[in-house]
Amino acid sequence: MTTLLRLASKVDSIIESLENDKQKVGTEISKKALSYLLKLISNKMLALMAVDALSTWH
Repeated sequence: MTTLLRLASKVDSIIESLENDKQKVGTEISKKALSYLLKLISNKMLALMAVDALSTWH
């Protein structure tokens, strides 16, 4: 997870450094996929924490 967060924080600077428009488009697509993956992992972690909280509460 930490690696994904570090990568996500650097994608914009990578895009700015590219000169080729096709590379920029490809990197934008990768950025969106990475964002989706991070949201998916976050939602899963929140769901697991909620289940854990409910199981310890009862």
